[in-house]
Amino acid sequence: MYIREEPNRLGELRRMQRIATGFLVVAALLFVAALRFEAAYPWLGFVRAAAEGAMVGGLADWFAVTALFRRPLGLPIPHTAIIQTRKDAIGASIGSFVRDNFLTTEVLTGRLSAINVAHRLGAWLEHPEAAERVARLGASGAAGALRIVNDADVQALIERSLITRIENTPVAPLLGRGLSAVLIGQRRRDLLYAIVQLAAQLITENGPAIRKRIAEGSPWWMPRSVDRSIYNRLVDTVAATLNELSQDPDHPLHAQFDAVVERFIERLQSDPELIAKGEEYKAELTGHPIVRELVASLWRDLKSYLLEQSERDDSALRATILRGIERRARGRQHRQQRAARATTGGEPGWANPP
Repeated sequence: MYIREEPNRLGELRRMQRIATGFLVVAALLFVAALRFEAAYPWLGFVRAAAEGAMVGGLADWFAVTALFRRPLGLPIPHTAIIQTRKDAIGASIGSFVRDNFLTTEVLTGRLSAINVAHRLGAWLEHPEAAERVARLGASGAAGALRIVNDADVQALIERSLITRIENTPVAPLLGRGLSAVLIGQRRRDLLYAIVQLAAQLITENGPAIRKRIAEGSPWWMPRSVDRSIYNRLVDTVAATLNELSQDPDHPLHAQFDAVVERFIERLQSDPELIAKGEEYKAELTGHPIVRELVASLWRDLKSYLLEQSERDDSALRATILRGIERRARGRQHRQQRAARATTGGEPGWANPP
């Protein structure tokens, strides 16, 4: 809506005041002239009466309008300057009227039900052009919000939330429950096999050092061939164990390893010493600068990814928003079809047989 500038409005107001004052002066002059010559010309009585009514009406209108905003002629006349002296009461009265007659629960519920915003919005979003437009606007809005937010504030919020969540979660029992859920069945056997395989690899890679330690621990008079035999026996034993574990699912080492794992999981969830040690490690972790660096890096990467996605027409972000809108639209169509079938007793568009 066009709004006039303040100087133009003041000029127009003064022009209307001059016009009204001019009409009042004309009415007064007509009244005086008619009163002066009424004895000679009796028909001027009608003119005098009309002019008198115009003067009375003009003065009454002037007084009524002036009395709303200020004291007429500066005189302390009762019930004048109404808006100036009672603006708070008038505002409260208008607010109460609007609240009681337009903003009640019944009125708003009825109006919103009649409008049925959800139905209209759903029908509009069923059009592919509308869905694509909303997806595009949603991605652009997300990009705008990301550019506005303060990175330091977001990082601090994420850091506080993460640290609070970590501090409120006992580490050792959580680790125990996690191991109990992960290390089940074949996974325990795979873990045992990986441990033995790692031991074999370490023995092979560190063969010279192991042979040297064996030689250092042997008596001086023991032949070197015996040391080599001990090392070879160690390597052969580990290799044989690996072969047996892979071939025999009922190998005793499996049961022994299962018992060790079960005891460790139980201790993680019930041993006060392990629980306290886990809390110590957790406190060291949450206070380490690497946590802040990790949060900052995660936020930078996420923000950069979202900004990049929001600017591309074929981005995964827009596609995800569009799929969500289309899924909602299909769900709405299915609900309408079910409602139609429930109403007609059959498929939509088919009448029931008599």
